[in-house]
Amino acid sequence: MTRHQDSTAITWVACAILFIAFTYVYLRFYQANVLAMAQHILSDGVTSYQRDVGAVLLTLILGLLAWGVYALTKLKDYTHALVYFPSFLLLAFITSPNEPMNHEVSYGPWAWILPLSLGVYILLVIFAKKYGELFKVGKEDVFHSPVVWINLGQILLMFVMVMLICNHQDVFHYRMRMESLMIKGDYRSALRVGRRSLDTDSSLTMLRIACLEKTDKLGERLFTYPLEGRSAAMQANGTSVRTVMWKDNRKRHTIDYMLTKFLLDKDIDGFAKRIRKCYQLDSAYVPKHFREALVLYTHMRGNPSVVYHDNVMDADFQDYQALAKSFADSVMRANALRDTYGNTYWYYYQYAK
Repeated sequence: MTRHQDSTAITWVACAILFIAFTYVYLRFYQANVLAMAQHILSDGVTSYQRDVGAVLLTLILGLLAWGVYALTKLKDYTHALVYFPSFLLLAFITSPNEPMNHEVSYGPWAWILPLSLGVYILLVIFAKKYGELFKVGKEDVFHSPVVWINLGQILLMFVMVMLICNHQDVFHYRMRMESLMIKGDYRSALRVGRRSLDTDSSLTMLRIACLEKTDKLGERLFTYPLEGRSAAMQANGTSVRTVMWKDNRKRHTIDYMLTKFLLDKDIDGFAKRIRKCYQLDSAYVPKHFREALVLYTHMRGNPSVVYHDNVMDADFQDYQALAKSFADSVMRANALRDTYGNTYWYYYQYAK
């Protein structure tokens, strides 16, 4: 086998391996939730997307498309990687839908981008076929061959193209992943989605509230998450707070849900008045965030209707106040408090919008 043949074989194999690896990982681990959303809407909920099977099938289909393009164009040498462009373009298309409006999948301006891109691609292929002989490859060392590296560079550029075009909105991905799990009744796993991110919106807040209510952890864990929308985010309204796949069929709500509504609206007076009717305040069963709210209320009101003390929580609140007073700069103060007390109702009460 000649050096030219060696470099050609390495180019083909390397491009194929990179394409298959990227496509499978991208579909299986990054865009599965967007594809699940699209299939759910397009099938009107009749079928569901299976991420393992879907990733394999789509990778196979896109790989066969690339093979078909090569059979038609016979692109080689410096332009061989271009046989993967239609596959990458289709991959970007199917993973680019925006958040659906009126229960319809929206692919934005693809109606003209797709034919325009294919038109430019066809012209590029014609140019490569007509003038390819001008760049004919001679004898060269395989691992220093510009053919190999130029083709790999083209593949990497197409990776970047896909990542720039696709739906990469983190919060939307969190929501679709949560909804997929909630449909299966796996509320505990849903609560782990996006757990470390500070990004949120009202719809994501609603999903977390629903999962926490389903797992009886609303009063214990709600304010460990970033929240948005106050009590208006507790229930879907079809506009600012909505779901795509999961349907909220909750008819009755728990006592903790009702009390949480006061806390989300920062109505600690209403909360203090209501909680006396729901909990024995000297018991050990008062949820963590409710105790935090009671401590805050006791310290903020000169003549509180409810006086609540907890030695450990009182000490923590004093530390919270001391840390706040130690920073003159408001931004530094907020950051320091979030790092230490961002999982408390105190931080939410002071800083949540």
